[in-house]
Amino acid sequence: MIFDRFSLSDMASLIIAFSVLMGVLLAYLVVMRILRQQAAAQHTLRSIEGREFYSKDEAWRTSLERKIADLSERLTDRADEFYNVNHLIVDAEKISEKLPKRGAVITSPFLDAMNVPVQQIEDDLIFVLTPFEKQEEATFAAIVEAFQNWDVRVLRGDEENIASNILQHIVRLIARANVIIANIATRNPNVMYELGIAQALGKKVIIVAKTMDDVPFDLAHQRILLYKTRDDLVSKLRESVGGILLSKTQSEL
Repeated sequence: MIFDRFSLSDMASLIIAFSVLMGVLLAYLVVMRILRQQAAAQHTLRSIEGREFYSKDEAWRTSLERKIADLSERLTDRADEFYNVNHLIVDAEKISEKLPKRGAVITSPFLDAMNVPVQQIEDDLIFVLTPFEKQEEATFAAIVEAFQNWDVRVLRGDEENIASNILQHIVRLIARANVIIANIATRNPNVMYELGIAQALGKKVIIVAKTMDDVPFDLAHQRILLYKTRDDLVSKLRESVGGILLSKTQSEL
């Protein structure tokens, strides 16, 4: 038989050679996968290259927001707990009236209390409510890319170096924006609070999440833009926001 011609040492050498070959092949596949992932990440983030996010300078804030988001997710599993933490969002649904018209002046007792002067809605402003976390940067990049060739501006709250009241700054942008996009994937408490403000002011809000598991109990009845991939998010955002902006074009004809 053919195996009679091989000594034990020959068999051992053959096994070692085969193992080395498989190891090289496995290493090649791992390296190729890492390179593909890096290329995909660079592709995803290319739309926000050159932008400065001042929240990155505050490592403690990023860490704190992550801890708050985790705690908030654990504390808002039940309907009564969610209402106690996010009552502004729930109440906004009850008092929200007709959406303000484009170019209209917007004011409210809440804005007065925040010392935010009368704001005029800017047709070309899309404001994104998003956690200032590294893990959510790709989602923001996809939102920016969705409207990169449109005649609009896509901003988030930390693109200006605000030394004092950042909430006042964000409220001012919410009031001025034509469209609000809220990324609630991590149930970030700041995003939820800002979402409640936007709804209470009667803004046009698009809520995005990856799955319904990301959506808190009392938001589940609202229209949620669910997406599976970056391209899916880009496509659905263009369709949703395009419908809003198209009405402007038609009204000007």
